[in-house]
Amino acid sequence: MRPSLTYVGTLDDVVERFPWQFDADINYFNQLLVRKAILGEKILINDGYLLNNSAARQAILNPSCSPLTSLIEQGFVRILSRNADLVSLPEKMADQGVASFNVLKNSAEWPSLKRELRKWQPLLEETDNFIPWPEKHISHGFDQMIMRLAERTPEDLSIGSVSHDQWRRVFDLYEQSNRYDKEATRTRWESAVTECLADNHQGL
Repeated sequence: MRPSLTYVGTLDDVVERFPWQFDADINYFNQLLVRKAILGEKILINDGYLLNNSAARQAILNPSCSPLTSLIEQGFVRILSRNADLVSLPEKMADQGVASFNVLKNSAEWPSLKRELRKWQPLLEETDNFIPWPEKHISHGFDQMIMRLAERTPEDLSIGSVSHDQWRRVFDLYEQSNRYDKEATRTRWESAVTECLADNHQGL
């Protein structure tokens, strides 16, 4: 029987950008890690979350403030990875149009983080910490999910604050940006929503 791993979805950058019932800071992150360690529940962290979450970056840059790097090196926390290379990941994903990685690689923090990752990478490879992503086109699946929503109305989904015109406008913007490929679809969806909201505010 294969050992189970808990996938930590609350490290998604969306959790930081929108209000939740908790502060997704370093204290929350450390409490999560310690609680799982005490219970003996191993953890799986998406490579994008590891690099884009501010608490995880803080833990990598300053290992004394968090047990994260030690737990990773001991194999208690494993990394779900697209290419088994944390150093090259931001550039690769930014080239595919993922906005959060473009922000990361252009940030003042990235040079320091990149240096730490270069030093750390050989150990991660030596301990076989990386688990490969499933061979599925996740962006295509996200696109299919969004286009199913296009067949519904705001009322169907209990979204009372969105008009029919706004609803159609978002899907029109999304389809225009997604016309030639299905990469970075979540980023394109968020951009379409943000643009529609901006247009709406300007029209008030």
